[in-house]
Amino acid sequence: MISQISKLRTRDYGLKTRKWKRNTGLKIATWNVTSLFRTGACQNLADVMNTYKIDVAAVQEVRWLDVGHINVGEYVIYYSGSQSSHHFGSGFAVHRKLIPRVIEFRPISDKLSLLMIDTKPINICIVNAHAPTEVSNQNKKAGKWVLLCCILGVGVDLGLA
Repeated sequence: MISQISKLRTRDYGLKTRKWKRNTGLKIATWNVTSLFRTGACQNLADVMNTYKIDVAAVQEVRWLDVGHINVGEYVIYYSGSQSSHHFGSGFAVHRKLIPRVIEFRPISDKLSLLMIDTKPINICIVNAHAPTEVSNQNKKAGKWVLLCCILGVGVDLGLA
């Protein structure tokens, strides 16, 4: 009987070779945070995003005034809120490694915002829309959907006739 020399089975990218594939993906999430206008809410958002390794999160109901951005841990939160009251608000939480690639944050209203990211070879445009509820006024809902469709450059038939 001839003895065979057995080699350790290794994968091209695995534990034995210590070679890992470079993660080129982008993890995008959405989250209705109900309010970042509370003590510790921003840090909680950053901690949860860090835990799940999320790169970009579209957040709704930020409840901050005006438009701006704020650094929280490993993330920058771009936000668009109401001018006078702490209601609604939308925005994006972006990991700091992507900040050089952010082309534009465009706040359209307190319920609608856009984020453009340079991802080579193409740019990604993420739309964050806090949609009206089912019990909202039909005309208000129609107005929101028409605005969204105008931004996206698509036609819309709401069937209201």
